Amino acid sequence: MATIKNLASNRGFTLIEVLASIVIMTIIITIFFTLFTQSARTTHQSESIINATYTAQQEMENIYHLSESMTVSDGFAHMEDNGYAIANPGEAYILTHDKHGFHVRIEIERRSEDALNQVRVKVFENSSEEALEAQMETIVTWRVSD
Repeated sequence: MATIKNLASNRGFTLIEVLASIVIMTIIITIFFTLFTQSARTTHQSESIINATYTAQQEMENIYHLSESMTVSDGFAHMEDNGYAIANPGEAYILTHDKHGFHVRIEIERRSEDALNQVRVKVFENSSEEALEAQMETIVTWRVSD
């Protein structure tokens, strides 16, 4: 008889217990959802920075190759033939073009009379040049004439 009496007194969960468990589950799910969302956002930003850095590295290697294989004027002609817009607003040459979904700006400034040139490659998110994604800088020797 004691068993039948215990079963009859056990009514189940109260409304407050059910609501409390739903609130706790909602809090836990919200925390995990926030973590997953932040992780996806961070992954996307990291991927964009890696791609921009790779693009800057490619451009830097291209400039280095040109500086080793041809004169400054021939190198600029080659780059212009490959879609670069070239401007010379004073002491520096500025080359721009779009590549791999980024806007690339290359600044080449003559450092001295002995063919040293400072090369700065900047990779932007778009052509407005507001959000800098990557930047590399070096000095190369680039002969003026043969």
